[in-house]
Amino acid sequence: MAMSKKMPLKVFAAKYRWNPKEEEWILKNDKDDHYYNNSALKNAWSSLSYPIRDGDYYFAFIHDNPRINAQYNAQANRELQKYKKSFLNPEEIYDKMHDYFKRFKDAGSGDTMTREELWTAVVDMRKKNPAPKKPTNESLDENYRKLAKKRMGAETRNSIKVGRIVDFYDNNGNKREGKIIKIGQIGDGYTLKDTKDNKVYKFKFYDKMKAKKLLAANVESNLQEVSLNNNMMQRHFANVWATKDAKIYRVLAQLVNQDGFVDNRKAYEKNPKDYLNRLRDIAKNPKKYEKSFGRNFAQYINNPKPGQNYAKLPESLEEQGMGDKIGKLFKTKDKKEIDGIANLLNMTSVKVLQSMMKQNPQGFKRMAKKMGELPAMEGKDIIDEKLSREDLKLIDKMYDKKGNLTPIGKKVMEYGKKKKK
Repeated sequence: MAMSKKMPLKVFAAKYRWNPKEEEWILKNDKDDHYYNNSALKNAWSSLSYPIRDGDYYFAFIHDNPRINAQYNAQANRELQKYKKSFLNPEEIYDKMHDYFKRFKDAGSGDTMTREELWTAVVDMRKKNPAPKKPTNESLDENYRKLAKKRMGAETRNSIKVGRIVDFYDNNGNKREGKIIKIGQIGDGYTLKDTKDNKVYKFKFYDKMKAKKLLAANVESNLQEVSLNNNMMQRHFANVWATKDAKIYRVLAQLVNQDGFVDNRKAYEKNPKDYLNRLRDIAKNPKKYEKSFGRNFAQYINNPKPGQNYAKLPESLEEQGMGDKIGKLFKTKDKKEIDGIANLLNMTSVKVLQSMMKQNPQGFKRMAKKMGELPAMEGKDIIDEKLSREDLKLIDKMYDKKGNLTPIGKKVMEYGKKKKK
């Protein structure tokens, strides 16, 4: 299979220049190789940083050695192709690929841009290759999976006994094996302990009539049925994930569980700032919302039991802070630069900032340090009547070649000074 063709530096410079002087700077200083985009997504990238096979997806790995990036990219595409004819939906494929990508940590596989490219590739592959319909004999198992999310098990009072090993679906719909450790009265249900991780699960006994009602109320889109997980939160509720607040995570998990993923995602996308403020209000006084979310809601938010969703912060947040990730992604250890880039990430995407850095490394460093002098910006706080969304699209023009503020640059800095006061 043919590989990407090398792009002459003159062609690259003409594509990325801001003006003739910028083109001249690229021709004199850019030592990297560039390649024509031969990926499955022709319009996603103007050029590639390493060669890939024709029709493969490009995952934007950032290892210092381009050959290693190319090898990783080929391996990742071979793994992704295994799911082309599977029954899995995009969320399920992404979760499996996200785990597979952990072997590419030295090439930035956990960074935002690479995760975004993986998600885009999964969605595109599934769109071009719809999942086949499941055989009808799997419908019963699928019903048990849905019921497990509603805390109803597959066992009846008379079908089990303490000590028995059974297969079951956990509250997120994953198939597991567990040991029955307790059987209660009809209204109490039964308790299992997972044979692998010893996690404890409690389910109501299976009841045919109640199950029928639960399933009827659950006839919505597949996305509506998905339980909240880390990957979904990072991708679809970025401002919520950035709070690193387990209480807010639990509020979001409850909302998704009660109202569905789709409705909450739409509400978030409509106004991320207002949506986050609503979560904060609920987290401050959960008792007030028990009529809406149930009598145990306040206990779940303030004092969750071990095993409940987001009872503590995800390990990934405890292991590595956002500053470390930004430093690795943008290859800097300068704290002021990292703070500045963090502020810029609240105004534009990783892809745009990386493009700016590649086009003018020194100018980008100057801009990042200047932005690092401003107070930390939360979510989309920078957007109000003082600064339009159209202005944000011009963020890469905040400074001229000499490092002086342009008119829009002054506008942003003036706004930042007012916020500081």
